[in-house]
Amino acid sequence: MVVREFLIEGMSCAGCAMRIEKTFGERPDVAVASVNFAARTLMIETTMSDSEIAVIVGQLGYKAVPGDAEEELAAAELREIRVALNRLIWAVVFAFPVFVLGMFSIHFPGSNWIQFLLTTVVLAWPGRKFFVNATKLARSLDANMDTLIAVGTAAAYFYSVWLLVFQNVHHYYFESAAVIVALVLVGKYLEERARQGASMAVRSLMALQPEQALVVENIDSTVTRAVGVKLVKMCELVMVRAGDRVPVDGIVRKGSSHVDASLVTGESVPVVALEDTIVQAGSLNLSGVLIIETQAVGAASVLGRIISTVKHAIGTKAPIQRYADKVAAVFVPIVFLLASLTFLGWLLLGNSFSESLIPAVAVLVVACPCALGLATPTAMLVATGRAARNGMLIKDASSLEVLHKASVVVFDKTGTLTEGRPVVVREHWTVKSLCLQRNTILAAVRALEQQSSHPLARAVVLHASLPSHLGSENVLPVLVSNVVELPGMGISGSLYDVNKSHTIHVGRLPESLEANISQFFPDLSVRAGMSLVPIALDGEPVLIFEVQDALRSEAQEAVSALRANGVKPIMATGDRASIAERVAEELGIEFFAEMTPSGKAELVQKYRNEGLIVVMVGDGINDAPALAVADVGMALGGGADAAIATAAITLRESSILKVAEAIALSHETFRTIRQNLFWAFAYNVVLIPVAMSGYLTPMLAAGAMAFSSLFVVGNALRLR
Repeated sequence: MVVREFLIEGMSCAGCAMRIEKTFGERPDVAVASVNFAARTLMIETTMSDSEIAVIVGQLGYKAVPGDAEEELAAAELREIRVALNRLIWAVVFAFPVFVLGMFSIHFPGSNWIQFLLTTVVLAWPGRKFFVNATKLARSLDANMDTLIAVGTAAAYFYSVWLLVFQNVHHYYFESAAVIVALVLVGKYLEERARQGASMAVRSLMALQPEQALVVENIDSTVTRAVGVKLVKMCELVMVRAGDRVPVDGIVRKGSSHVDASLVTGESVPVVALEDTIVQAGSLNLSGVLIIETQAVGAASVLGRIISTVKHAIGTKAPIQRYADKVAAVFVPIVFLLASLTFLGWLLLGNSFSESLIPAVAVLVVACPCALGLATPTAMLVATGRAARNGMLIKDASSLEVLHKASVVVFDKTGTLTEGRPVVVREHWTVKSLCLQRNTILAAVRALEQQSSHPLARAVVLHASLPSHLGSENVLPVLVSNVVELPGMGISGSLYDVNKSHTIHVGRLPESLEANISQFFPDLSVRAGMSLVPIALDGEPVLIFEVQDALRSEAQEAVSALRANGVKPIMATGDRASIAERVAEELGIEFFAEMTPSGKAELVQKYRNEGLIVVMVGDGINDAPALAVADVGMALGGGADAAIATAAITLRESSILKVAEAIALSHETFRTIRQNLFWAFAYNVVLIPVAMSGYLTPMLAAGAMAFSSLFVVGNALRLR
């Protein structure tokens, strides 16, 4: 048997995925069949050919495209979102005149036929998918909201047609059928947009790996040949130029550089890459040229494993089934049964066919799921609009349904709880500095570091440029010559002052000096999480900077707000334990350090397996797997594209105070949804018996249905 992958087009719900899996699972020539609804892919191990598989999927009402699903997915999503938008636009265009004519009882010659024609177009074109899906489900004796919509609109439509042809009346129910379709298509369009987040996350991660690698024949060769990354072999030598991303996992065999490895570690400070250093695919080479011996390619690389983790997490995360869908499978048969019993009962009581039909149609009309269909989408629509105005972009509205039950929030550290960039927090001077003005030394340090590629150089330059240092004595810019930088050692140059030359060095000191650093700086107390940047003048230490990634100003308040609502905050980071411990102590929270991307995802899954609802908050590529696994993923707006694409909620203002605010909004939204659903169901329970007894005509049923819908919409608008 051979494993094949297909892109599946046309699925509208998780039930579609289950139908496809069930169909293939019952065949003896299929070993395994797994459908990922979020990514819209079918993985199947079988002896069947691609064409045979495509035919079976086609018979179920879907389309199977063989090959690399990732390459097809973007085009398919673009088509589907365009189709969903077109359906919505045309449904509104045709339904609006019907709504005006019907609801305001506007009558003129031919107005009834205009309503008939426009409603026919709405049901046959934009609303056609509801009837197609309802038919598919009926064949397997199943039902969902599409079935309810198809039944309700069909009842209103065909009864109106009967009145139009056989009865001389002025009131019809075309507007009920047309408006229901238009309103539900609003929700369908929003759901279609949300569905794209899964594959966007995968594509954002895949974009981090270059399509080609520059392969060299030997370690001293400068001649390269471009090879597709998937074709690079183990132990082949690959050249990575400054500014390029590393295409494979490997070991540096020649060269030195600084590499941004935040993809794996999450650390804000890039690492020094020297000979025998291990580097990962997707890391960014910041300075020198590296020759790397390939150790892992594609799916076997660290980046490949991150992509696989995200795809698996998105595919296996249980979708939130709306309350309306849960009850639909039972509600639809009951409504059909009650309508049939009503018709037969009135016939048996001696009434005519038309007299018996009226209460039966009233049952179907009053059971029409307008309020039921609006209960959740309207609340979600208003809540997401309010969230957007307050800096929270909610891509997956269903996340609001679960967020109110959050019991654990897992924070990334770097860039989430901290600013994500190193800053100088303290400086220490020695008496040696008296031979030059301090601001002259700082000016020289600034001139040197402006030419440095070291990741801490920017922090030093910003600190040395403060007005408090240079503005008070109005020192002119210092000229530094003979600049030399050695990766891992620091940067040096020559400084001239009053016809005297000084050598100034920023970076690592000789071992003999570093061992006795406390003699030069007696007030220096090295704390966990601090990076030290020493400056030597003529070979002797004169200044040392303490550099750290500072906590966000709102971090303490955000953690306190979560605790006040009974939510446990936790920190998970790829940073060293000493750095993580300092941040955790300041915030008073539990922490996990030196975690890989998959380790973070496993931690989140562990809490979920314990029955807890977990929110993951992060900003980096290395957070993407955990964001995908979590019940609700939140990404900071200034974070990596892959994190933003994977998360259900993006905090546009990059303020983690919004985490508690989003949870509070979820509480309000869920309370409103429950109120709406209670009203919608209570309305049906009360009015269906009234319709069966004949006291509720189809016209009154349509009016009651409209009132119920207005109540639901009005209740949802209170969320604003």
